[in-house]
Amino acid sequence: MPMPQRVQYSDAIEPLVQFIEDTPPAEILDRTLDKLRAGVPTETMLTASALAVTRSTEMPPGHHGGPLHPLAGLYAISKTVERLEGEERFVPVLQHVALTNKHINHPAMGPYSLFEFEPEDAGGVEATKAAFLMAVGRGEWNKADHFYQWLWNHAPRIEAFDLLLSVAIPKNFNDDHYFMFPGTVWRAFETGVLDDEFFTTVMRPVVRFVTRSPVAPNNPMPSPLPLIEGLIEEHQLLKRIYRQRSGEDETAVIGELGEAISAVDVFADIPVLMAKALAGGISLEGAGEALSIGAAGLFLRSLGGNPMDVHLHTSVNLRRYLLRLDGISLKNKLMLLLTWQSGPEIRSTAGRMEPYPQPDMAAVAALPSRTQEELLDAIRHSIYNQPPTDWSKVTNLGGDAGGAGGQRDGELGHAIYEVRLRPAGFYRTSGRDRVPRQFHRDACVQAPPVDCRRIPRYARALALDAPRLRRPGRGDLLRQEYDNLRGVSGTPPRRVASARQTQGGLCASLCLPLWGRHDERQTSTSGRHAVMGAPGSAVAEAVSINPVSGSF
Repeated sequence: MPMPQRVQYSDAIEPLVQFIEDTPPAEILDRTLDKLRAGVPTETMLTASALAVTRSTEMPPGHHGGPLHPLAGLYAISKTVERLEGEERFVPVLQHVALTNKHINHPAMGPYSLFEFEPEDAGGVEATKAAFLMAVGRGEWNKADHFYQWLWNHAPRIEAFDLLLSVAIPKNFNDDHYFMFPGTVWRAFETGVLDDEFFTTVMRPVVRFVTRSPVAPNNPMPSPLPLIEGLIEEHQLLKRIYRQRSGEDETAVIGELGEAISAVDVFADIPVLMAKALAGGISLEGAGEALSIGAAGLFLRSLGGNPMDVHLHTSVNLRRYLLRLDGISLKNKLMLLLTWQSGPEIRSTAGRMEPYPQPDMAAVAALPSRTQEELLDAIRHSIYNQPPTDWSKVTNLGGDAGGAGGQRDGELGHAIYEVRLRPAGFYRTSGRDRVPRQFHRDACVQAPPVDCRRIPRYARALALDAPRLRRPGRGDLLRQEYDNLRGVSGTPPRRVASARQTQGGLCASLCLPLWGRHDERQTSTSGRHAVMGAPGSAVAEAVSINPVSGSF
């Protein structure tokens, strides 16, 4: 057998990929920043990082590490970059490159090389599909990789992707990432984040991950699939003709279903509610919207200090995206709507729920009457002025109740929901999809960048650390996959990202979503904390790295 050849990329991108693979972790941030400042486009650097993590990391057991999170985050990172200005645009890309470089150098994931594979034809499209499914049953990810190298180029890609989803969605109850990984990477290609020339290569770790036998989660449960299959059969859901798109005429039905999902005490009741609504004629898009409302309502009831709670929202968002795609089978679309609550990271919320309804409706009623802009300003002010949390004294993230001040934020958000206000530029006209934290996130993400450049995402749901606080060796935007995931150094918190000059003049309070005002500069001679960039620059003050573990 000839010596296998490592995957090679085109001459235009290969040197940059090798730079990310070969640079020592202690140097990767400084040297990457130099290249970005020298004119390497952020899109090119992000592509190179994705290709490097695809070629030079192996997936360890579970889902932490390897190419999974770096590839799954590509679409979101690209959208974050679009919304930032100046050197702030570099920060998400630097974090992605640093994570890629960390995984490449981590002993649980490397050294590793992805070799060129010969596509394998099992006897035509249908025979190769069947052979792939047999490989899935045996957990033969290497063989499945060969089959898909052939399928991507000989069957319609959406057809091959639908087959991959038919395997990934049922495994959602083993691990949310079996579903999330293929969906997010497909979205990155469909939206142009990655060029099509890299499709068959970047999808290889996706196919391999989906094919392998699942690792049991920390909160195992009996398979929910018999119940879900029973609901499909009971309501004859596969024999119905569904309306695909929603409209104003469904507003009340969507709201009622969303609120019913928000009120459940047993998550297994959610597919029952969804199946009845589908049998009653709700559109597929409307059902996804109702699931979004329900997810936000359940989040409000949860003790939401655990960053896993973000899966409630990201999983629904991806399902709603896939529901709109032509070429996804009806069976898979029904499964998208009926399996959301089954993932371990979403199930973990079920044990940390407060009674319905939340927030305190008496507190909502007691709030002064305010206009739409006044309510949004109040939420912005609350986010920017969160009381700092000393994470060294937090022993139970699940009991944090959404972080300091979280309940009051829910009351402000619910006031918006109660008055049925719509932000300018909101992509949907339905007045019911407006619940507290979900409302603020969606409104800000979808408004024109110039209107919401100063509005951060909901930090407590996305970060390990409190807003405006940094500690050496820890991070808030970049969740550490290994090495002291929730470890805290003994060094006191420091504030970062001071006032910066903007086009309209000095903005003393404007900063990146997860950075705060800068009170004092802190340096370290221990080698554990390196600050990069020129003094006074936004990037220099916003990014720090642990040179030992390569983590933020």
